[in-house]
Amino acid sequence: MSDDTIPSPPEHEKLVTPTWSSVKRLLALAIPYSKFLALGGLLTLVSTAFSLSLPWIIKQGFDETITSKSIANLDRYAIVVTIVILVASAISFGQFVLIAYVGNRVIKEVREQLFSKLLHLPVSFFDKTRSGDLASNLSNDVSLMQQTLSSDLVGIVGSLTLFIGGTVSAIWINPKLTGVVVGVLALVMAGFVFYGKRMRKLTRQALDALSDTIGAMTEALGNIRLVKAFAREGHETNRAKEKLDKVFKLNMKTSLGEASMGTIAFTGFFLLLIGVGWYGGRSVLAGTMTIGEIFGFFVTIILISGPMGDLASLYTRLQRAVGASDRVFGLIDEEPEPEDQPRASTFPDGKGAVEFKGISFRYVEETPVLTDFELELPAGKVTALVGASRGGKTTVANLLYRFYEPQAGSILIDAVQINHIK
Repeated sequence: MSDDTIPSPPEHEKLVTPTWSSVKRLLALAIPYSKFLALGGLLTLVSTAFSLSLPWIIKQGFDETITSKSIANLDRYAIVVTIVILVASAISFGQFVLIAYVGNRVIKEVREQLFSKLLHLPVSFFDKTRSGDLASNLSNDVSLMQQTLSSDLVGIVGSLTLFIGGTVSAIWINPKLTGVVVGVLALVMAGFVFYGKRMRKLTRQALDALSDTIGAMTEALGNIRLVKAFAREGHETNRAKEKLDKVFKLNMKTSLGEASMGTIAFTGFFLLLIGVGWYGGRSVLAGTMTIGEIFGFFVTIILISGPMGDLASLYTRLQRAVGASDRVFGLIDEEPEPEDQPRASTFPDGKGAVEFKGISFRYVEETPVLTDFELELPAGKVTALVGASRGGKTTVANLLYRFYEPQAGSILIDAVQINHIK
């Protein structure tokens, strides 16, 4: 027998580039709730239709009121606009509740699936993984996925629909003025794409660093007696501080990215207003546009600017959800512990004699722990394993409980191999 050390949890491993396949898997989990999603999508379209009717109602209202100079006409249009806004808001509420229900149900199933998978992973996995990392997967990562499914999904569908519909409406009112708007929007969206790719990578790094930090803290608190016995409080504090500093720097980079995208959206919105005001004012003075068209176009720009800002933050959060989904599904895809043999029998009803025959085992490839190990434990007797620390005593117990499988040899209980016992 030799070194009995179980491999320590690895430090921060090399990052894997997040993929969109995890998001596809996440969305696929919502397929059983397709009826709710379809109804939510229908409500989204209806709500968007009501919202897009506002510019036309306002345009018509201003033009008719200015032409007729009738206060009653103005009052009538004000009531119509109020009703449209209230109906659109009520429909949006129902749409949000439906999609939130689907998102929360799916995330509940993801947590159940993840926890069940963790319970069926081999002990070797937990020897190499900090419990804090797993806690981070179950809480932080799944929470990011939950936000995407329960609220961001609604936001993406609604914002895209309103954005496209508003753009079409703006083109219908005034194609030339819409050209100015589209030019600014093109610059804004280019910024979204540039920062979006960077945000996905930063988010994955931040999540991994946070998981590593929680793991280190959990490890220290779980071994608090050893920490105090060897007066390692200062060392563990400094170790945690270094990891927290890394998390802070990564979070700041992420926040700067989000702030940059928000600033682009904010600046783009005011550039749009300035462009519309300048061009629209000249057009009214030249007699090529009416005041109603200008007000209608302004309302359209406001309708577009809302989704534009939402899409900026939604795109950022979606990048974060991609990284979180990769980590969660990576765990779910881990190899489970070996299943029992197809013809495995129940525990033998014998005396309980145990025999280790020619056992060779290693935790890592280059470090053998047991080599051609032989041991007989007679039934009905107490047997003690005595030896130096790290001599292999714990390994013998781990193999007997089938926490690990030997690379060679066999273990028998009453002449029955343990891998043939359920």
